[in-house]
Amino acid sequence: MNDVPHKRRSIIVIGGGISGLSAAWRVQQTFQKSGAPIALQLLERSSATGGSLQSAARDGFLFEAGPDCF
Repeated sequence: MNDVPHKRRSIIVIGGGISGLSAAWRVQQTFQKSGAPIALQLLERSSATGGSLQSAARDGFLFEAGPDCF
């Protein structure tokens, strides 16, 4: 078996919408299984992740918002 240590990889995911979050999760899972170290950074310009998908609680109800619903 090769005992050479893994080189740390730097990965940047641009966008914290559902696609960016999914990509970051998949990258993290893949590298975790391999044991290779990574520096994963997610860049999002707004103050919240999720893109156009949002949830809000009001008067005991949960409202879901998305690209084709309110």
